[in-house]
Amino acid sequence: MKLTKVALVLALIPCSGLIACAPQAAQEEAVDMEAVTAAMGDMESAWKQGYDRGDAAAVASLYAEDAIYLAPYMDAIRGRSAIEARLAETMGRMSARQVTIERSDAGAAGDLAYGIGTFALEMRMAGAREPVNDNGKYITIAKRGADGSWKIYAHIWNTSLAEADVVQMLSAMSEMGNM
Repeated sequence: MKLTKVALVLALIPCSGLIACAPQAAQEEAVDMEAVTAAMGDMESAWKQGYDRGDAAAVASLYAEDAIYLAPYMDAIRGRSAIEARLAETMGRMSARQVTIERSDAGAAGDLAYGIGTFALEMRMAGAREPVNDNGKYITIAKRGADGSWKIYAHIWNTSLAEADVVQMLSAMSEMGNM
């Protein structure tokens, strides 16, 4: 019996050292939220500028090679080159576009960060007399690369328009040959 208690105590001693070190390890891995927030803001600004110019390559360059793009009404798009192709196709249907992005929340842990917010989009479809407006919400997950830069890993967005408004917008776009 005494031998069992001694063995148990000896087995637990290394574990107590690990527990004592845990808070220090957590402090060493603390994320500089100011830097992450700035990086997320830079990505959002570059995304907006590229999108407003209709520059699919510039927007796609913000995504990781293995990124996932989750737009409404379609399957997931995987990989930077596929994302660029989809953006180019979408932007090619527009003669002008302007997006406003407002992040409401951000956070990070280790090499992953997220941004949550809303967007408003005014787009003029090729051949249309009136602009088409949309608004909605998004979540962006970014990951930090080996070089310390942040790239979008997962991006999901969807409209906040009522279903009837979406149907009307898609119908109008279809009639113009934009779908």
